[in-house]
Amino acid sequence: MSGDCPNFFVPLGVQSCMNTNVMDPPPGIPSLVSNNTGGVLGLPLDHALYTAQNEGHTTRIGHDTLGAQVTVAATPESMGAHSTPTAGASITQPPTTLGIQATVVGNQAFVRGPQPTYVVGNSGPSTSATPQQPVMFFYGQPTGLAPTTATAFSKTPSHGQPEPNHHTRTMATSQLAAELKHTLHAALAPSTHKTYEKVEVRLQEFTSETGLVSFPADQQVTAMFIQFLTRRYKPSTIKTYTSALSHKYKMAGYSDPTNSYLVRQALKGISKLTPTGDTRKPITLPLLQRLMSIAPTITENEYQAIMLKAMYATAFFGLLRISEFTFGDKGQDHTIHLKNVTVDLSKSFITIVLTSFKHCRGSSQYRITLNKQTLDICPVHHLQAYLLIRPQVTNPHLFVNERGLTITRSQFGYLLRNSLKALGITSSDIKSHSFRIGGATLAAQSGMSTQQIQMLGRWRSDAFKTYLRP
Repeated sequence: MSGDCPNFFVPLGVQSCMNTNVMDPPPGIPSLVSNNTGGVLGLPLDHALYTAQNEGHTTRIGHDTLGAQVTVAATPESMGAHSTPTAGASITQPPTTLGIQATVVGNQAFVRGPQPTYVVGNSGPSTSATPQQPVMFFYGQPTGLAPTTATAFSKTPSHGQPEPNHHTRTMATSQLAAELKHTLHAALAPSTHKTYEKVEVRLQEFTSETGLVSFPADQQVTAMFIQFLTRRYKPSTIKTYTSALSHKYKMAGYSDPTNSYLVRQALKGISKLTPTGDTRKPITLPLLQRLMSIAPTITENEYQAIMLKAMYATAFFGLLRISEFTFGDKGQDHTIHLKNVTVDLSKSFITIVLTSFKHCRGSSQYRITLNKQTLDICPVHHLQAYLLIRPQVTNPHLFVNERGLTITRSQFGYLLRNSLKALGITSSDIKSHSFRIGGATLAAQSGMSTQQIQMLGRWRSDAFKTYLRP
C-alpha cells in the first residue's frame, strides 16, 4: 500500500445480513469479523465476497488469489455476477455514477469510494444507515491458516514465508498495548495522575445520589455533574475536575461534552456566583530584608540562621516552589540536589539545574541563574555561605540540617511563621508560596518579558499572570 491510501482507511460498522447485529468498533479500531471456522461471516476462506448496493446499483467484489487489485464500478448487474482476479491482475468494468475501488493486499481488502450501504452475502438491500465515511473491509484468511485478528497495519507475508500464528500475534499485540499504556502514563505528571483519579470517586458519588449514568454522558448530565460539585468544592477545584473528566473522554475516544456550550456556561456561572481569588500575599523586597535580618533571633544556632537566609534568598530570586527546596509530604522528590548547584569561579553568580519539578516532561531540565544583589538579600552571597558550612553527608538534597537530614516542608513553614511572628506580622496570607509570587512580581516590575518570566518560573502557560501583584 502506498501514497494516499491510509487517508481513506476509516473503519465503520458493517451490518451482516446473516447476523442483524450492527458492529460499530470504537474510533480508530478496524472492524474484523470472523467465525470459528476461519471464514468471514460464514463465507468460505478461499473466496470472501462482499456486496455493495446503492440506488439499484450492485457491485460484488471478491478474490481468489492474494495480491490482486480489483477496480470495480457499480453497475446494475445481477447478484450472481462477480469478478475473479488473478495475482497482479487489474479488472475494470465500465464505470457509472457510483464507483468503488477495492485493493486486495494479503488477506485483506480495502475499499474506498462513494458511500453506499454495505451488506454481506446474497440478500436484499440493507436497512442500516448509509455510512458517512469510506469503509475498511476485511476478507477471509488464506486456506489452511488459523483465523487471526489482522488489522490495517498487518504486514503482508513474504512469498514462501508463513505468517506468524495466532499466539505469536496475540503476544505481540499484548506487548504493544503494555508499552503504549506506559507511554501514555508518562505523558502526565504523577501529581496530575493523582488529581485525575479523584474524579472517578466524584462520578460514583454523583451516580449514587442521582441514579444517572455519569460516564459516558451527554452535555445535560455532565452539566448536572458540574452543578453537583458546587455543593462541596470551589470553582478552581471544579475546573480541575472538569479537566480530568475531559481527559477521560478523550482517552476513551468519546465525544467530549465538557467542551459543549452548556457546560462552559455552567462553569462561567459558577465562577460569577462564587468569586474567589488568590489571597496569598507576595514577599516584597522590604519584607525579604526584614526576614533575613530576623533569622538569627528565631533559630537555635548560627548554622540554622545561615541556612534559613540561604533558603529565603534562593526561593525568592529563583521563583522556587516549596517542593523544589524542601522535601514534601506527598512522596514526590522534586528537591534540588547539591550536585546540581554550581558556583561560578568569579563568585558573581550561581547556577541551579532542576531535573525534576511540577509538570516537568520526562527528562526535562531547567537551568536557573542567581545573580548578585545587594549584600543583605544577595542569593549568591548567602547560598555560598551556606555551602561552606553544609555537612559532608551522603544526603543528595541541597538544604539539610546539622545532622544531614533534608529540611521538610513543614519545618520550613514553621520557621517562616516564627519569622513573621517575630516581626509582628499576623497575616495568614503569607505562606511559603509567597516567595515565588514575590519573585514573579518583582521580575515583571523589573521589565522582564512574559517569555522570560515563564522560563524562570517553569510555567508552561500564561498562568504566571495570576501570580503578579500590583
